[in-house]
Amino acid sequence: MPSPTNNHLLVQIHELLHKHFSLEEFRDLCFKLGIGYDDLAGEGLDAKMREFVARMDRESRLDDLLAFGTRLRPKVTWPEMAAPVSLEAAPTPPLTFTRNPNQIFLSHAHQDSDFAHRLAADLRTHGCDIWIAPDSIRPGEKWVTAINRGLAESGVFVLVLTPEADNSRWVRSETDAAIHLEHQGEIRLLPLDLKPVHAQPLLTTYQQVPFRGDYKTGLEMLLQALQPQKLAQLAQHYRQLQQNIGKNNWQAAQDIGHQIQAQYPDYRETDQLVALAQREAQRQQAHQAEAEQLYGRLQTAMAAADWDTALSLVTQIQTILPDYRDVHRLAKQAQHGRRQQRAAQWSPLLARLRQLPTWAWGGGLLGLVTLVLLLRLTSDGFGGSRTPTPTQARSVVMTNITPATSIPAMATATNMATPSPSATPTPTNTPTPSRTATPTSTATPTPTNTPTPSRTAAPTSIATPTPTPNRTATLAAPDPTVPPPNTQQGNRRIRPSDGMVMVYVPGGTFLMGSDPAQDPDANSDEFPQHEVTLSPYWLDRTEVTNAMYAVCVAAGICAASSYADDNNYNGSVYPVVGVSWNDANTYCAWVGGQLPTEAQWEFAARGDDGRLYPWGNDQPTCALAQYGNCVGNTVTVGSFSPDGDSPFGAADMAGNVWEWVN
Repeated sequence: MPSPTNNHLLVQIHELLHKHFSLEEFRDLCFKLGIGYDDLAGEGLDAKMREFVARMDRESRLDDLLAFGTRLRPKVTWPEMAAPVSLEAAPTPPLTFTRNPNQIFLSHAHQDSDFAHRLAADLRTHGCDIWIAPDSIRPGEKWVTAINRGLAESGVFVLVLTPEADNSRWVRSETDAAIHLEHQGEIRLLPLDLKPVHAQPLLTTYQQVPFRGDYKTGLEMLLQALQPQKLAQLAQHYRQLQQNIGKNNWQAAQDIGHQIQAQYPDYRETDQLVALAQREAQRQQAHQAEAEQLYGRLQTAMAAADWDTALSLVTQIQTILPDYRDVHRLAKQAQHGRRQQRAAQWSPLLARLRQLPTWAWGGGLLGLVTLVLLLRLTSDGFGGSRTPTPTQARSVVMTNITPATSIPAMATATNMATPSPSATPTPTNTPTPSRTATPTSTATPTPTNTPTPSRTAAPTSIATPTPTPNRTATLAAPDPTVPPPNTQQGNRRIRPSDGMVMVYVPGGTFLMGSDPAQDPDANSDEFPQHEVTLSPYWLDRTEVTNAMYAVCVAAGICAASSYADDNNYNGSVYPVVGVSWNDANTYCAWVGGQLPTEAQWEFAARGDDGRLYPWGNDQPTCALAQYGNCVGNTVTVGSFSPDGDSPFGAADMAGNVWEWVN
C-alpha cells in the first residue's frame, strides 16, 4: 500500500497532468513511457490519468514520469521524489561502460524533436551509432540512468543549439557534463547552429556547424567533421564525375556516380548528374547505331560512284557525330569524284564550243552560253570545295549558367565576377545596361592588376546603385548530341560539361542603353538608346562559384584568383572574384563557351520592357540585391532569387559582384 506521503505525491502529479496535458499530449506521454492509453482502466481522461499515475507508482517509475514531465513542461514546478528509506544498505556494484568513439549522443530540446530524429536517421545511414532520447532508453531503465549511460558510452556529443535547448534544464545539464568530459579528452563536442541563440559563454569557444540554411549542406559539413577521410574521398569522386561528364565519358560518369550514391545517398547533385549521364549515354548509343547504318549506305554509294548520295550521307553522319570514323576522308574523296564527274559531263560541250566559227566567240551566243555554263558550274560546285557541315539547327548560340546552390564544391561554371576596379586597367568604352543594380565599392574586394576587359561597369552611390553587368556567362555552340531548345521563356537545362543550370533567353528586340529623361543617373556612355535585335541563347543563372573555378585551376588551365586565400571571399558557393578578363575568357573556353556580348548581357538582365532593374523599376533594397552596406562583403550566389531575378530567371544580375562581358 502506498504511504500517506506517497498518496499526496500521487495527487500532486495527477493534478499537474490534468492541468497541463491535453488528451493527445497525454496519449503521447503514455506512448513515450511504454504504456498503452487504451489499456488504462477507467472512463474518461481524468480517470485514466489517475490510473496512469498509480501504475507508474506500482512499477516504481515515478522518477521517470517526473523526468519526462520536466522535459516536456520545463516551466511547471514538479514535485521532488523523496529518497526511499532502505532497511538494508546493500552496496550497489559500480556500473562499467565501454566508450564507443563513433557513437553520437544527440542532445536536443523536445521542441526540436523532429529535426533531431531526422538528423539521427541520416547519420545512421552513414554508419554512425546514435544515442537519442527517448528511443535509446531501455525498457524499465530510469531516465537519469539512461542519460548517464549514453554520455559514458558515446565518443561524440552533438548539441542541437536553439533557444529552446538553451532554456532546457535537461539539455543544459547534459551539455555541462559533455564539456567536462571534453576537457578530460573523453568526448568531442559539436554544437549545431540551428537557430539564433545567446548561448552559454563556454559554447561560443566551439566551432559550430551551420544548419540555419540548406539542410543538405549542414549535414555534409557535420559529416566532414565526423568522417573527414570519407568526405574527402567523396569530394574527389565527385570531381571525377564532373570531369567525365565534361569529357562526354558517360559510362565512366555513371560508374563513379553509382559509387558515390552507394556511399552517400543524395550527395550534392550526384543524382541529377547520374541521370544526365544515363540520358546522354542512351542518346550516344542511338547516334552510334544511326551513324553505323548511315555509314554502311555511304560505303555502298562510294563504291557505286554515286557522289551526290555519298555527300548527302556524309552530311547526315556529321550532323550527329562530326568525327565518326573516316567520314572526313570519304567526304574529300566524294567531292573530288563529283568534280571529275561534272568535268566529264561538260567535256563534249566544251569541245564543240572550241569548234564554233570565230564570229560566234565575239557575239551574244558565246556570252549566253558562257553565262549558263558559269551558273551551272557554280550551282554544282564544279572546281570548288563542297565540304559538308552540320546543319545550322544545332549551332544555336548558348550562354551557360552557374547553379545556385546549389552545390558546394561543384567544379565548373562560366560567370567570372570581378570586384570593384582599383588597380585594374581602364576598360574600353562600350554601352552599358540602363540600370541593373551594381555593388558599391564597399561591398566588393579590389582586384590586382589584370588585363583590360571589354567592359566593366562602375559602381555608383549607395542611394542609387548603378546596375552593372553581373554575369560572365559563356556563349557556346551546343553539344551536337543535345536537341535544339524549344523557344519558350522559362526553360532551364543543365550544361553537361559542368552540371550548371542554364536559363533560356528567347531573343528579341529591345532598346539598349539609357534614356536621360527616365534615368538621370545614367553614365554618358549609355547614350544614346538604340534598338538591338538578338537571336535566342542560353545564360548562366548565377555567377561562377569559387568551387567551380577551382577545378579549372587544379587542371592547370586557369590562373588562381587573387582572392583564393582570402577567407572573406573564398567560400565554395560564393562568386569567384579577383580574376582578369583573360582568366574569364580562358575558363569559358575550357567549359566550351565564351563570354556574352554586352547586348546579350543587358537583354538578359532587363528584357524588352525597358525596366531599370531586373525586378522592375522599384528602387533596390537589401531583399532584392547585395549592394551598398547590405552585407559586409559578397554573398552566396542566388541569395536573392527569385525576388531579384530578371524576366528570364537569371539571378544576381544586380549587385554582389561585377562581371566580365565580351
